[in-house]
Amino acid sequence: MDWEISDTLTFRSISAWRNGETRGNIDFDNTPDPTLDIPAYYADEQFSQEFQLLFDAGRVQGVAGVYYMDAMAEGAFDTVLGGLGVSILSEGRVDTQSIAAFADVSIDILDSLALSIGGRWTQDDKDARVLRQTYLGIRSPFFGNSSAVLLAPNTNYTNSATFEEFTPRVSLTWKPIEEISIYGSYSQGFKSGGFDMRGDASLTPSTVDGYDPEFVDTYEIGFHSGFMRGRVNVSGAVFFSEYTDMQITRQEPTITGGIASYVDNAAEAEMWGAELEGRVFLTDSLTANFAIGYIEGEFGEYRSSAVVANPAAAGHHRCADRSFGFRRLPEHA
Repeated sequence: MDWEISDTLTFRSISAWRNGETRGNIDFDNTPDPTLDIPAYYADEQFSQEFQLLFDAGRVQGVAGVYYMDAMAEGAFDTVLGGLGVSILSEGRVDTQSIAAFADVSIDILDSLALSIGGRWTQDDKDARVLRQTYLGIRSPFFGNSSAVLLAPNTNYTNSATFEEFTPRVSLTWKPIEEISIYGSYSQGFKSGGFDMRGDASLTPSTVDGYDPEFVDTYEIGFHSGFMRGRVNVSGAVFFSEYTDMQITRQEPTITGGIASYVDNAAEAEMWGAELEGRVFLTDSLTANFAIGYIEGEFGEYRSSAVVANPAAAGHHRCADRSFGFRRLPEHA
């Protein structure tokens, strides 16, 4: 909903609600036998409300607002090991309440030079319940086998955590001529921590404490252009992103000969690249588009913090993971 309060002020309300439920079975062995089957159930529900105040006072434009989200996500799945006659039930639920306040202001310092400064304060409250149990039998009671016998409770805990952070953004845009704008920007991203619904406390006891937030600092220089009265548009950018406490899903061998899968703040990483995209109006009814991008990423440090893991696999490691990809350029700098 938009309400134009005046020629310079607009009030905007954005309300959203969604829910979903999925049930199915993954047959990893692709045989009629339950050698490795994963029957699963997932459900989620989310409501969010955002209020914005947009203003345009000529040389000063911007937006300020508040945000609220109430969300629930739950799921359960069996890891059915037919050859051993056992099933491992993983079940969990996370309730999240998130509030935020944000503002972004752009000031036209000169006709050809604009400065934009913004920031966002976010607070996420998460409550988790996690259960992981091993049963003797093909499928657990959750998936219909009431005769399954409980062998061991691997994980059974409830916990809560609050994550709070302020993330800034600043950019400078220069238009040397009417057809070209050049910008440079810095921004910080924040991804809150949480709890691993698949964590096995018998192998990694620290899973009950959850994992910490992830941060990224991004620097970018780019341009937007439009020639021939807008019939030729070309944009490009080079960028560099630095991640700290990156959240990684890990699989490590354990002293028991099994595999422990868990979420951990295991990495410091860097990503850099360049991209170019454009659009040409060949006629009033025919357009051509092109895009090319190059991205290279590297782990600067990869840390292992499993508590009950293979000692030979523990420690600090340095490794590289290079990949190619394409990243959509921002429409507004």
